[in-house]
Formats: sequence, structure tokens, C-alpha cells
Amino acid sequence: MRSTLRTAAMLLVITCSVVGNGAELFNAPHLLPPSSFCVLSIPDCPQTWTRIKTTAIYREYQALMANPVVTNNIHYKEFDLKKRKWELEAGFPLSLDAIAGQMLSGIDLAVMAPSSLGAPLSALVIIEMRDLVKVQKILSLLEQQAAPLADQTPGATPSPTPQVPMYKAVAIKTMPNSGIQYALVGKYLIISNIGSHIRETIDRTKGDLKTTLTTSPEFAPLFAKAMKGLKPTTHDLFYVVDNSKMTKVLMQMLPGMALITGSSAMKMVSKTCNVGSVNIRTNSVTFNSYTPFSADQSDPMQQLIRKYPPQSLASLRYMPQGTFLCSASNLFDGPIFYDMYYSMFAWMGGMGGFPGMKNTQGDLDTKIAEIENTLGFKLKDDLAASLGPEFCFAMNNVTFPSFLPIPTIDIAFIFQVKDRSKMTMIMQKLEQLIQKQLGSRSGPSGQPSAGQPAFQITTHNGVTIRFLPFPDPFNYSLCYAFDGPFLLLETTVENMKNLLNVKAGTSQGVVKDAEFQTLMQQLPEKQNQFLYVAITNILRMIKNIATRQFGASPPDQVKIPLAIVDALTSLRMCVVTTSSDASGVVNQGILLMK
Repeated sequence: MRSTLRTAAMLLVITCSVVGNGAELFNAPHLLPPSSFCVLSIPDCPQTWTRIKTTAIYREYQALMANPVVTNNIHYKEFDLKKRKWELEAGFPLSLDAIAGQMLSGIDLAVMAPSSLGAPLSALVIIEMRDLVKVQKILSLLEQQAAPLADQTPGATPSPTPQVPMYKAVAIKTMPNSGIQYALVGKYLIISNIGSHIRETIDRTKGDLKTTLTTSPEFAPLFAKAMKGLKPTTHDLFYVVDNSKMTKVLMQMLPGMALITGSSAMKMVSKTCNVGSVNIRTNSVTFNSYTPFSADQSDPMQQLIRKYPPQSLASLRYMPQGTFLCSASNLFDGPIFYDMYYSMFAWMGGMGGFPGMKNTQGDLDTKIAEIENTLGFKLKDDLAASLGPEFCFAMNNVTFPSFLPIPTIDIAFIFQVKDRSKMTMIMQKLEQLIQKQLGSRSGPSGQPSAGQPAFQITTHNGVTIRFLPFPDPFNYSLCYAFDGPFLLLETTVENMKNLLNVKAGTSQGVVKDAEFQTLMQQLPEKQNQFLYVAITNILRMIKNIATRQFGASPPDQVKIPLAIVDALTSLRMCVVTTSSDASGVVNQGILLMK
């Protein structure tokens, strides 16, 4: 019984989560509570569902659901039998197409702060029904399936029918074993985990409460300011986040955030909001969001963005064509990040995170001095001051040597260097420290024994590469090189050479790929932050791992996950950029499909 109810509820939730567009921002703006800190809205379910059906991922979904690996699965068969039974009782199909395309008009999901310390987040779902009769029939079936378990026990006395509370002539029902409450008010189905939200929404439908999120005196000006920077104006899915409220919620749920967000390095309570949209097309899904700058000019993150305007990120020119994942930014200000982590560790020490710490700042400073004495350089004045503002991380490849079950992972770190001489000194000190540690483990002489790894030197494309090879059978080495304004860290010498070849133009790189260049024509040429995910390469890696693990005949429990991986191959790559203008921060992204 519980399983049946959960399955039916899951079907409704999945349906509600995949549909939506229209010219309006929200489906029911007059019902959104002013206490919301985040709202997701699907203004026009049928129109967006029509768009979803034109995409390659939907075609792959249909093929997946027809795959014998799925249809022969015992759990799928059980679900399909239950679904067919519900359809016979309802008298109409309960498919995604029927529900999303015909029964529902629009959906709003609002998230509010916990009612008290330790309480869960509260949520309110407002669904506008296009076909009230059919939705009521589905709810009736769910209520029938939710009969008390005692009634199903042979010889048990049937439980009395529970009283349904009424509020202003509206019945508020509770889903058994879940605490979820719901009510039908005119053309709206209202669902929440907190009863007061149901009652307040009923008040708004009757005009007894008129202040909403977008009309509240505190939020309305922020929302209007943010909307001026958001493009395009039509949306399949629209969302809005009140940054100030969200930060207060985080500080309430995570007490450590209070100190970190109040520090001079990371003042995250911004008196502004973020608005964004998702638009679905046949071959792509686009993401757009805008966050205006707050009036608080002292906000360090705002100062950071103003300090470093968008630019063409030179570190991306090192990325080889097979890169899985790449993240780059020109906002890596060493001293600011040092201050951020200093505040975090100071808080951890004060909470007992470090044994023996009593006076937080004094003890932390003492420990930092001890570390600096061991390293031979200052963490803030030397290391942090030498780095930035550009930084790049990339996972370029994963290979499996034939004789090893563990892979060799090609990971690259690229740091822009402000002071080459100081950074060279730091790397020399680190070499000496590593060599000293190796020597101390080699014997009384303090010198590396025969075969003991030691730093070596090679050159490639005129660049000096210093590396410390790991002993066999691992194919790794601690490897670094200075190339122009950048310090490159890699996992093997060959991987380092590959980066240098891509930069020199003798090997194909991501930025020169034709498909990537076509995609980037739809995004800003200059960025503050950049994220690239090669979904095709990641899925190929997963398949390779599965083949090595299970061979050509995988066990039944992994057949469906592998079939899902095959279906996801219609997703090609995703790029997300962050840039800034005179008024705020713009995020744009594209998910490319076949």
C-alpha cells in the first residue's frame, strides 16, 4: 500500500518537474508568499512539454523505456501493472504526455526559511490545473490507495474515517505517512509540508492577503532592478532568489556560516536578488541569469568583480581536445582567498576543530608561523601575493594501464603568477622540503638511496619542466613548469608536454574545436569565470570503466544504469560563463544536444 502510494506520488512529482514556458514569469504571482527566498516557476506546461518532445534527449528517453533491459526488469513490470490498473480506474492514460501536455497549466515552487532552529525548510507548490476533473480523479485514486494499513489486515477492525479539517470552506487533506498537506482551491492544487502555508495561500486566493513576494516593499525594488538585466524575456523555467534571505537561512542552518560570511574577506549578505531562466530548444538548452550589484560598495566580492573585468582567459589555450572538465576564472585573488580561509580556520579552531587551541587568533597565528618556518616562505606575503588573478583546473583524460585496476588521471592546475622570482623561490623551497623528507626516510646519511626518486629536468618547446617521478607501477610524477605568466602543474611529463603542444598549436585544443567555436558564438567572448563539461567524453569513460569491470555481459543490476548512460549520449557538452557589466553579474550557459 505504501509502495503504491509512493509510486503514484513519484509519478506526479516527476511529471511536475519536467514541464513548462510562456511570456509570464510566474504561473500564479498573486499567490507567492513574501517570505519566499527561492521560487521556481513553469509558466506554461503544455508549450514547454511540446518543446521537450522535439529534443534528442526525449527521443532517447522513449527508446530507453522501450528497451528490453528496462521492460523486463521486475520493478518496472510491477510499476507498469500498477499504472495500468490506475488507468483503468481513472478512465484515461497517466502518461507524461497526458499529464504534462493536457492536465496541467503551470507550476510554482516556493521555498521558505525553517519555522524554527532545527526545523526543515518549508516548501509550497502551486499547480494550476488545466483539466480539473482528471486531476481530481488522480487525487481520488491516491486517497484510495492511502487507506490505513490496519484495514488490510484480515480480521482487523476498520479504522474510522479521519476528519478532514476545513479552512474557509476548503478541505485540507494530509497524505498518510508523509506529513504532506494539500488542498484544492478553484483551479489550483496547493501542496506544502507546513499547514500554515496552505491556509495563507487560501487567504490569497480569496483576496484576504494581498502582499506577495513581488509586491512586498522590501523585495519589489530588488526584483525590478534584477529584471532589467535578464535576457531573453520568455522562459520555459523561471527562477528568482532573494540572496539576503537565502544567506540568513544558510547561517541559521549552518552556524559556521555566520562567522565566515561576516568576515572581511567574504561578506556574502548582498542586498540584492538573482533572477534566471531556462529555455529549451531542439538541439540545446540555454541558461541565463542576472544579479545586479548591491548598493553596498564595501562588499568584497563585488569589489573583486569590479577589480577584474571580463577577459579572454588565456589559460584555456592549454586545454587538449579530449578534456573532460575545465574550470577557469580571473577572480583568483590570492590575498582575498587567504583571508577567507583564515576566517574559516579561525572559526574551526574556536569550535575545537584544532586540538589544544584556546585563543583562536593567537593560536592560529602561532601554527601558521610554525608552518611557514618549515616551508621557508610566508603563506600570505609570498605564496598568496604571488598568485592570480587567473586560475584554471582541468581533468583532461583518464586511462587504464592494462596491468593496473586503478586509472591514471590527467589533472592540470594552471596559476597566473604575479611575481615570477618569488614564485620560483617558493617552488625551490618546496623541492628542498620534499627532497629532505625523502632523504630522511632513506637512511642515516640523509641522502636518497639508490633508486630513490629525485627531481629531474627536461625541456619541451623551450620550456623547462621539473618533475619527480613516482616509483613503478604508478605512472605519475610531481611535475611543474613556468610558461610565460603561468605556473603549470601536471601529473606526468607527457601530460605536461601535451599542454605545451596545445598552447604552441602543434596539437588540437578545445578552443580550436569547430563545434566548441560554434557554441561559443552564442556566449560572451570575455568572461570572469568559465566552466566546460564534455559530457560525451565523461560518458565514454564511464562505459570504459564498466567494460573493464564487467566485460561484455554485465550483471542485471547494472544493465539499467548502463542503458541510462547510453541514453544520455544525446547530451554533447555544456558551457557556462560568468561575466560582469557596469550594473551586475551575468551568467549564461548552453547544454548542447545532438
